[in-house]
Amino acid sequence: GINAEYGGKGQTVGLSINYSQFSQGLNLSFTEPYVFDKNISFGADIFRRDLNSFNFVGNSRNTTFEQLTTGASFRLGVPLTEYVSALLRYSLTVDDVTLDRTLR
Repeated sequence: GINAEYGGKGQTVGLSINYSQFSQGLNLSFTEPYVFDKNISFGADIFRRDLNSFNFVGNSRNTTFEQLTTGASFRLGVPLTEYVSALLRYSLTVDDVTLDRTLR
């Protein structure tokens, strides 16, 4: 993934791409470390993940299901001590699962 500071005030923008033969994913993120000039952080992520699950029967690979997940999450954080913070996260996701018809 790539993270970059944005605007010179500690904000970060991130991009993460994962790709393999059986799964792909994309995540875009933004974090604001000082909301309203207070020591409260806010962040948001938008993501999409594709997954192909499979098993082997003999020497052949059989797809058992495919899952497509699209969503967003939002987070608020406050420091409790110099090294410990509390973080509240809320996520919304939509999952689309397709079963292999031959398994029914």
